[in-house]
Amino acid sequence: MNISKETLLITEKGEVVNLCTLENNHGIRVKITNYGGIITHIFTPDRNGRSADIVLGLENTRDYTNALYREFCPYFGATIGRYCNRIRDGKFRIGSADYHLGSNDGIHHLHGGHTGFDKAVWMPEIGQSENAVQLILTHFSPDGDEGYPGNLMAKVIFTLTQNDELITAYECTTDQPTPLNLTNHVYFNLSGNFKGDILNHELSIRAGQITETDRELIPTGRILPVENTVFDFRKPSLLKEKLLMHQGGFDQNYVLDDYLPEYLKMAARLSETNSGRVLEIYTTQPGIQLFTLQTDIYPLKIKGNLIPGQIAGLALELQHFPDSPNHTGFPETLLSPGEVYNQKTVYRFSTMI
Repeated sequence: MNISKETLLITEKGEVVNLCTLENNHGIRVKITNYGGIITHIFTPDRNGRSADIVLGLENTRDYTNALYREFCPYFGATIGRYCNRIRDGKFRIGSADYHLGSNDGIHHLHGGHTGFDKAVWMPEIGQSENAVQLILTHFSPDGDEGYPGNLMAKVIFTLTQNDELITAYECTTDQPTPLNLTNHVYFNLSGNFKGDILNHELSIRAGQITETDRELIPTGRILPVENTVFDFRKPSLLKEKLLMHQGGFDQNYVLDDYLPEYLKMAARLSETNSGRVLEIYTTQPGIQLFTLQTDIYPLKIKGNLIPGQIAGLALELQHFPDSPNHTGFPETLLSPGEVYNQKTVYRFSTMI
């Protein structure tokens, strides 16, 4: 096990942006920067022991801080907060008080707003034991940040274990009631070939329901069954076949089966036949957003100089439901003083025999 840290750059505000590398003894290597809590690389071996990077991102890690990326931000590998996904009209109410957030997705609020956690420089701390290496990032979000109430202290702990698991654990406290919904927005392509696509990936999601959305991807409040629809991934499904039936791609929240707060359960399994790589995801969250990335929507230099229009990767965002502050029937997202926000997701890497 090993962990190291290097300096990438110093911002105009004098903030130090680092890149940390976490390695275990089985060839798993993860690179994370404290700018945005971004997972920039995950190297894993294929069935023949050949290592390759399996997450989409920018060709040059320093470019995550530049103006072009901030303008056309696809949230590559970023830690998202205060609230991942969408909040209708950038508004919610707590008691008799109305709150207005930054609107960065038309009139709606998306992934924490204009300057969410994905654009913050987090304070890093590294640690190591016999069976794990750990990067701890902390960030203070002041009262009124992007319109949210309360002074919030946020912590995300990235742990790489000798069991070939990358664990992301979130811990937050506040001095005023505030909605909270953190995730990581990593995009996977298990082939390890960024000039290729994800059509040969097989995906299963342990969810029999989805949240219905309108044309602007805002939940209506209704929960619908996936049976006899293109959204049914309960059995392993080849993405090529699904995308032929749903050519606009997927951007959909799934309601995970057997949700109990703080209970770790299997959410999804992704595999790729040629490389033999397998990813299993476990989480304490009630939902998972499936988002397939089409490369020509962002004028950015991505690893591999991808072909425009290519379905290059998919995000599996473990989360509470979109727009939950405006839907009393959805699982609670309000964090109150004296409580601790605790969520955990486990990414388990392996290969087919």
